Amino acid sequence: MNWLVAAFAGVGPACTVEERNGLVRALADGAGVAGAPEAVSRLVDRLAPAAAVMNGFYYELFTGSRAARYPASRVAEALAARP
Repeated sequence: MNWLVAAFAGVGPACTVEERNGLVRALADGAGVAGAPEAVSRLVDRLAPAAAVMNGFYYELFTGSRAARYPASRVAEALAARP
């Protein structure tokens, strides 16, 4: 998901983690990927909510909190919300 967002949402591979995560959150909230192929747009629409949850988990884990809990129920809810 992060690669697709960097490639098709215009931020490019040099964007910061914070910029990319913010864009994934915006896509999870319903912002579209303008100009992306239809298949990419559908994939992003479906998976962005789960990717946003996972990005938050990874960010917390890698910025120092080894006690970060895996958000299994939040990922499942995000995936179930957009079949």
